[in-house]
Amino acid sequence: MQIAFYIILGKPLVFWLGILTILSFIFTYATGLRRMRGSRWAIRWHKRFAHSTMVLAVIHGMLGILIYI
Repeated sequence: MQIAFYIILGKPLVFWLGILTILSFIFTYATGLRRMRGSRWAIRWHKRFAHSTMVLAVIHGMLGILIYI
């Protein structure tokens, strides 16, 4: 529980992980759009962003749940 409230720049760690998760999701969406428009390099980056989004979301969710345990 203590790690979820670790303060970075005045905000708890769980807050910053949430921001990173949202940004990663936005980049995943943007690279998916680029792929639909024909960019060949976008599929590699789309997969990378999708994996990082899932990892960040799981960590963020676990820390959020740990707050209540």
